[in-house]
Amino acid sequence: MSKYFGTDGIRGKAYIDITVEFVEKIGNALAVLGNPRVIVGMDTRESSPVFKNALVNSLKNAGFSVFDLNITSTPCLIYLTKVFNTLGVMITASHNPYEDNGIKIIDCGKKLNEEKIEILEGAIGKKLKVESVHDISFFSIYDYLKVIKNFNIKKDFKVAFDFANGSLSYMYKDVMKFYDFRKTFVGCNPDGKNINQKCGSLYPDLLKQTVNLESCDVGFAFDGDGDRLLAVDKEGNIYDGDHLIYIIANYYKSKKKLTNNAVVLTEDVNPGVAQSFILEKQIDVYKSKVGDRNVREKMDEVGAVIGGETSGHIILSKLSPTGDGLMTALFVLQILSETGKTLKELTESLTFFNILRENFPDFDDKYVGSARFQKEIEEIKKSVQDNPDALILVRKSGTQHLLRVTVSTGDDVRDKEIMKKIKEISGATK
Repeated sequence: MSKYFGTDGIRGKAYIDITVEFVEKIGNALAVLGNPRVIVGMDTRESSPVFKNALVNSLKNAGFSVFDLNITSTPCLIYLTKVFNTLGVMITASHNPYEDNGIKIIDCGKKLNEEKIEILEGAIGKKLKVESVHDISFFSIYDYLKVIKNFNIKKDFKVAFDFANGSLSYMYKDVMKFYDFRKTFVGCNPDGKNINQKCGSLYPDLLKQTVNLESCDVGFAFDGDGDRLLAVDKEGNIYDGDHLIYIIANYYKSKKKLTNNAVVLTEDVNPGVAQSFILEKQIDVYKSKVGDRNVREKMDEVGAVIGGETSGHIILSKLSPTGDGLMTALFVLQILSETGKTLKELTESLTFFNILRENFPDFDDKYVGSARFQKEIEEIKKSVQDNPDALILVRKSGTQHLLRVTVSTGDDVRDKEIMKKIKEISGATK
């Protein structure tokens, strides 16, 4: 089990869990991975420049050739590490509040697997060096922009974008200059403390209001580092990752581009969604553990070109090695343009079963990690074996101190009883 890494890198409270000294140690430890070139980026939270500068200095002292992207999105950085065959480090806590920060480490377009995480963690605190190479001053983000600019979107759309006062609020002008459709923007005035604050993909009310007030056809909201996405239509309906994966997978299938007829979803997906793919569209569903790294690994395993999470991490491997909210939004707009249909029309056959999701911040961490707790959860699962579509998932968040619980049994009363029972045995009071 990793000491520092969760499902999406390392995260914690800035200056408490994530300190300058710790970031410097991470920079030095990267030498153990053997690649002497690294691309560095950060989001807009107030602690990010401090940690980014410490990281850059540490990397240079260890002999790395460093290219500093400054404020950028995680998907942009990951894409470029693949193009230029480099390591990458993103200073970000993604969708977390500004008080948090974190570190995402990339190896040539992919997040570190368990083996490399173990190797890296074993090197933290050691004084290491890499064999220096020529600098990478030739480096350019154009390789990313040339993919972003190539979607075919009709001009008479009006689209709202909420950039969560995060990374994309620094990048959107470079991207949107390629498109002639009408646009309106919110969440693009970062002050270091307002990243993800009542805006972005976690707080869609701002986007709904903007779409309504500006009479937009559709709107898209992102998270602080640009890898999550949700959409809103003119009626105020919200479309999460499940909806958008459904739209894109069906489009790929219609074009005979859905490799191996496969889509990858996560183990906590709404059971009705999985049935919609299988029964309505005859698309094979494969499930991974939660976390976009796990989704990507399963995609590689089964040869799928699309996969993702309800939260809005959507990986389109024909376009990018990682989930890219901006790229996905533009692709969805292209599909709307080409088909002439709305988001509502494209998802009308998608079924959702009633599902209960709760997050408990004050659970008994030690007990939840015990064999006794796991045995109690297994007993609860056995009690719903009469429903093959029942879902009971209990897991610690990989990004925050939360116990995430998902329950869907086909019976609302039973769902609530099971949720109450899990809350009690986990020691949660809130």
